[in-house]
Amino acid sequence: MSAAEIPAPAPAPAPAAQASPSLQLQPNEARAAADVEVDEAATDEAAVAAFFAPPPRPADYQLPSQTAVQRGLQVDFAVEAELRAALHSAGVDGSLASSLYLVALNAAQREVTPLSVAVDYSTGERSLRQAWGDQFDANLQAANQEGRRLYEAMPDTIRRGMSYADYALAAGFANSAPIAKMLLARAQGRSRTSKAGR
Repeated sequence: MSAAEIPAPAPAPAPAAQASPSLQLQPNEARAAADVEVDEAATDEAAVAAFFAPPPRPADYQLPSQTAVQRGLQVDFAVEAELRAALHSAGVDGSLASSLYLVALNAAQREVTPLSVAVDYSTGERSLRQAWGDQFDANLQAANQEGRRLYEAMPDTIRRGMSYADYALAAGFANSAPIAKMLLARAQGRSRTSKAGR
């Protein structure tokens, strides 16, 4: 949704970029649909840290792998194990992990065309502009920085040589307003925690 990070409607991604990143990422439908906001007045670092805490072990992520299988998609459980480990080492909470996984699952079942990218971009941008108002550019930049941070924590088997922008489009989260809101909340939580630690 940011011209600097997620390209505006352009030619459809190359076939390699269109393929979903073998269902590594997908979100919790209820959480993805919710507007996630961090209370700006919150000062309790422990509460903020707990909100974003990963599960105790990588195996404890509740990823909707069965949903993928039920939809007829092949799940590479070895790659999923790598994903779980990468999410855990990056400190990703269970809700964001599930939400990313579901978004990728939905992307894997959709044909990506220039029109679908343009519609998704427009819908996501409109939703975020309405939610964020004059903070749209700053919030989107923070969300993109957090998304890039998580992307860089992923192993090559998941990134498959794609740039961040191509990966975000292929994985389905490039134009997802709920994911952008979750990434912003994570970035804001990280910012608060680092300021409190000074």
